[in-house]
Amino acid sequence: MPFSRNAQHELRMQNEIIDLVKKYSQPVKLSQIPVQYQNEYSRKLEYIGYLKHCLDAVPGLSVTKGKDGEETVEWIGCFLGYDRKVKVPKRRSAHNGRVRRTKTLAERDNAEDNTAISSTSPVEVVKIRNESASSTSDTYHINSLTEEDPSTQTDRTKSENGECKPSASVSQELKDIKSMLAELMHQNARQVSDMQSKMGDMLHENASLRGKINEMAVELEGIKASHNQELKPMKSTQQFHTHILSNLYYQYWPDSEYWVNQRNSYLESIQDHEVLVVNTWQFFSGIRNQTLKIIRGESTNVVLHCDGPVLYNEAFSYYWTLFIEALRDHRYMLACQPPDKESTFEIQNVEIPPENIEDLSRIVKPLRFTALCLCFIPNFGRAVLQLALSHAENNPILTRLSLEGNPIVSSDDIDQLCRVIKGHQSLKELNLNACFEGLPNSFDIFSSILTAGQNNIKCLGFSGNSVVTPIGRESTFLPNFLAANSKMEVLHLMGNKLGDQDALLISEALHSNTNLGFLEVEKNAITSVGERALEKSVGDVTNLNSISDSNHTCWIELEGIACANSGDTDANRWRKIYSKLSSLHVEKSIYSQLRDTPVELLPDLLCSIQKYSEYHLDKSYNNVRDVTDVQPLSIVYKLMRNRVKELPVFEVVK
Repeated sequence: MPFSRNAQHELRMQNEIIDLVKKYSQPVKLSQIPVQYQNEYSRKLEYIGYLKHCLDAVPGLSVTKGKDGEETVEWIGCFLGYDRKVKVPKRRSAHNGRVRRTKTLAERDNAEDNTAISSTSPVEVVKIRNESASSTSDTYHINSLTEEDPSTQTDRTKSENGECKPSASVSQELKDIKSMLAELMHQNARQVSDMQSKMGDMLHENASLRGKINEMAVELEGIKASHNQELKPMKSTQQFHTHILSNLYYQYWPDSEYWVNQRNSYLESIQDHEVLVVNTWQFFSGIRNQTLKIIRGESTNVVLHCDGPVLYNEAFSYYWTLFIEALRDHRYMLACQPPDKESTFEIQNVEIPPENIEDLSRIVKPLRFTALCLCFIPNFGRAVLQLALSHAENNPILTRLSLEGNPIVSSDDIDQLCRVIKGHQSLKELNLNACFEGLPNSFDIFSSILTAGQNNIKCLGFSGNSVVTPIGRESTFLPNFLAANSKMEVLHLMGNKLGDQDALLISEALHSNTNLGFLEVEKNAITSVGERALEKSVGDVTNLNSISDSNHTCWIELEGIACANSGDTDANRWRKIYSKLSSLHVEKSIYSQLRDTPVELLPDLLCSIQKYSEYHLDKSYNNVRDVTDVQPLSIVYKLMRNRVKELPVFEVVK
């Protein structure tokens, strides 16, 4: 039976050949393999071919050609880690099903005489015996002898189970090989460790380089942004110059004969209304001059102002069309201006044509004006209000918004106005005079406006809005707002309906407010009681301490009040104190006011008198002293004459 047909037979033969080669530690020629295996093949050459193929598949066996050209097989498994036998699968008997194991060469040889090997000749052909010819046993025993030096035979011994042990020299060689392999493994481990360390260093260096690259990228982006920021004014200037050159020969068509006749015809139709004629002529000349200034780049401000209301007429349509077209290119001039340059867009007492409001809103929306004033617009409606609010929302540099004299009655419009005020951090001045006149909830609107602008609004105009303080908890809203020392610096409340109770509460709040510089409360329902309370809040002359605790920043605009604040806060305080000292000196009561001052503080008191007397050196007073004030030396002399006996130096001299 060939090897390919009987795997058990193949494995058994492989193990026997491995034992044979390992036993004698010399190559074995293929031609010396027992001839009994050859009987299973028709020709010897076919047998050797199958044998070579079978041996090549065994790990640890090497089939090579010797010097004489014959193929030999040797065992090299000790160098490759294959020092083991090929496992032979179990074979089950066909008769009784019992498992029978193949006996190894060592077990067979253990029963024979140990002297058989030494008695044979040096060169001997391998002898193989069949244990039985029956079908129940396929086990073969291989007894092989190769050519061997007789001197080495004495170094070989058999173990108890019949296997041969290697000599001392072979064991030493194996130990040397193991030591060499251990050293190689140690070197390899060290090289791997060095490579890992180098890889770690490279990774760290790569991370450092990556960080530097990121920093350079950020720096490059900053340079690009700075470069673009520097180039932006240059580009704007170039665009502005191009705009000026392209309009060098601009012709204003309303100056043609046809439009002049149209204008004159309209003026003749209203000649009976002299004031209206004057206001209309102001409109014609104003809109013409503004259009030409925008075209020629003469001014950043766009101001269309009339002394009285001018209603729209069809004769104005062409003037408005050219004005709006000119505004489209006004962005070039605005972009060339420095950041601190003020620019104003103002229309006052002129009705905006309903058919042109949308175009005007679209063109004005992206323009960057610092002030937007739409005041006393005839037929003011939601469209004009949306024009103002849309511009405010999209203009981050807007600082002043004025809608004075325009009625705002819709709650939705008021809510939108509050949102714009609250969200616009650069907006500082807000003029809403006469915008909510006659509304029953004017106080609620006032409270909402103050709350929305408490973090940014510094000047608020809320005059003529019929503000009435309700009775109850809300009556203290304004005093509490002022007492909180908000950023409000100017507050116009003229022409409302505030009373004495409001004046009393405001006077109390001013003691803790150091930011409000101007308060206008004229034409309210405030009587002399409220006037005295407000006057006392800024100049309580009861004594020096009450003067020091007064408000020194706020100028109160109210008839019947001689406000004592003007200019610098410290100068106001010094002036009030020195005026009180002067009056005490004239009244000869300065000693009675200051006699309780400890002697230790007397030098500080004298220095303070001299310091307070220099209030007039402040520029706000034009270096002029009040005529009622006396010289500081007189006050010092009067004070010291009555206190000198209390000084220790006087006792020593005496």
